[in-house]
Amino acid sequence: MKFIVKNKSTKGYQRLLDLKRVNGNYSNVKNDISQSDYIRDEVLTSLLEEQGFICAYCMRQIDLSNSTIEHIIGQNYIENGQELGKENQINYDNFLAVCKGTLCRSQLHCDKNRANYQKERPLFANPLKNIIIQNINFSEKGAVYYKNFIKLEEISKLKNHLISDEDSNIRYDLEVVLNLNCQNLKEKRALIIKAIKKLSDNGRKKEVLKKLLSKYEIKNDNKYSEFCEVVIKYIIKKI
Repeated sequence: MKFIVKNKSTKGYQRLLDLKRVNGNYSNVKNDISQSDYIRDEVLTSLLEEQGFICAYCMRQIDLSNSTIEHIIGQNYIENGQELGKENQINYDNFLAVCKGTLCRSQLHCDKNRANYQKERPLFANPLKNIIIQNINFSEKGAVYYKNFIKLEEISKLKNHLISDEDSNIRYDLEVVLNLNCQNLKEKRALIIKAIKKLSDNGRKKEVLKKLLSKYEIKNDNKYSEFCEVVIKYIIKKI
């Protein structure tokens, strides 16, 4: 995950405000080719641009053709009798752009896997909260973890996670709800770390790492590099 700052000056944000004014709902966030009206594409494009065209969860590169809109507060989520999901179904601040969650073959991840949990729990591993993103790290074997590394199989066995502390719930989100440690994602992150280690294995290690850090911290043609935060976190630890 990479910290996301919402941009309320976008066309997508304005389109959702317009829908609210006429008491619209999420079913209205769609493309109407017959009317040359592309609300969904405009909203999704705005999300992609503010995220640098990477998935809000796994950080794979995405574009308009292979991404979808995710609700941070699931549309059917109810808390203490309050229909929070329904209230926020066309709230731009509640939207993320995510991949289609199919990189890991038989296992789903990101939004696709989270669909099984949206009704019963909020999202604790929220990419809009910088304090959370600052504490997400990656092992050299490509595993994503929160604060301190805990055996992944132990996190998967958590019972009554909703009444646990926030840290446990964030770990549960990363490992179980979003399934960000499925094998293919781990392997891709591990390969990136291995490549960075190889590049920096010379007498000018710090200079090389600082140049790489500068490259991965910024957008190039409005896009972040795939899995950029993996590189950033690894380099910061090394310098």
